[in-house]
Amino acid sequence: MRELLPLFVEAMVELDLTQHADVALRLIKELPDLAGTPTEQFLIGRANETRSNNAAALVAYLEAAEGKDIYAARARLAIADMALENGGRGALLAAQSTLENGSESWRGGHYELELHRRMARIYQLLHNEVEEALTLAKMLARFPSDPDVEEIRREAQERLASIYQKGADGKYPLSDWMNLHLRLLPVFRTLPGFAGQIEILADYVLKLGSTDLAAREYRSAIRIIQEQEEAQQADFGADLFRLNMKLAQAQLNGGLLDHARVTLELMDLNAGKNSIEDYRVLRARVLSGLDDRGEFLGVFLENPSVDHLRNMGMALSEEEQWEQSADVYLQMWKSHPKKFELQDAARLLIAVNRSGDLDTLDRIVRAFPDLTESKHLISLVNNIDSSPSPLLPLRVKGAEERLDRLDTALDSIKKSGISP
Repeated sequence: MRELLPLFVEAMVELDLTQHADVALRLIKELPDLAGTPTEQFLIGRANETRSNNAAALVAYLEAAEGKDIYAARARLAIADMALENGGRGALLAAQSTLENGSESWRGGHYELELHRRMARIYQLLHNEVEEALTLAKMLARFPSDPDVEEIRREAQERLASIYQKGADGKYPLSDWMNLHLRLLPVFRTLPGFAGQIEILADYVLKLGSTDLAAREYRSAIRIIQEQEEAQQADFGADLFRLNMKLAQAQLNGGLLDHARVTLELMDLNAGKNSIEDYRVLRARVLSGLDDRGEFLGVFLENPSVDHLRNMGMALSEEEQWEQSADVYLQMWKSHPKKFELQDAARLLIAVNRSGDLDTLDRIVRAFPDLTESKHLISLVNNIDSSPSPLLPLRVKGAEERLDRLDTALDSIKKSGISP
């Protein structure tokens, strides 16, 4: 009786044989093991639902949902279905509460999977993307062999993409976004594409200037991709190259130049053949910051920026390679005339003086009034007579006086603070 009577009642209900169902329900009340249990309450709820007595059905289902057996799980499913059919926010919130309270009461099989499906749908209708994504994660973890697993995975990826894009668009305060991220990371770290969401977060915080946090998230994304690369025996070299470049940039911005250097040295350059110039630019900036002039001067750039040329000119000057330094500053003056500053002209002036290039020296002297408004500096430079008089045997003394004036002017420029 205990085994067969509930099955008989349900069969009579589904066949709409109401008299038989009512008699069987009365018999259930006479069995102590079934009377007042989730089994009885679920069957009462189901009988009322088929007769469109939804209010009575809901009361019975809610009573049954307090239990922990299979009929309690079925009651929670029934409540969710009624709420989804109703579509009202109040009904959906009530169903959400019921399902959350009993989410761990029944594990395994068809009914657990269906409960998660209903929860995900309710969260979706309530626009709660985070809880929807976490529910999908449970489904992926608990039912990896389900025929619909690819569809579940696709939905999870869509929810995550939406969540992280909203964060990047500033729709979440950063603290809230980080809290969400810390909830999502443990359950989604193995999901294909999740490293890309971490990268979005790291890019965002790097723009805000939080270099330590950005570096941490880049490293997290790198580890996840390395694990996937090993597990799948696949090549993710291009992704790793891009992320390591961003990691090195974050380390550079944060003043961790030694760390950035190590990151760059360990990178697989074959994986970033289309980004080698960007790699060299970043490496040059790191080496310049470390004042490693030897390594820095060995970096070749096809299209050097004005900052790179400026750093190269300074490095060559410090190495006392005056002719090469002058060449670099002249290239910068020619390629970036609007960015050629007073300090650059002063350093070029020193370099050409050391190398004895009087023609260039004269050109710089004429350009100084356009590079500074300082009458003092213009006066100093104008004291340099770059048009030498003929050096006749009897005028050696005059040439020596001219060189003395040049050295005095150069010393004054250096002491002015515009040149090292």
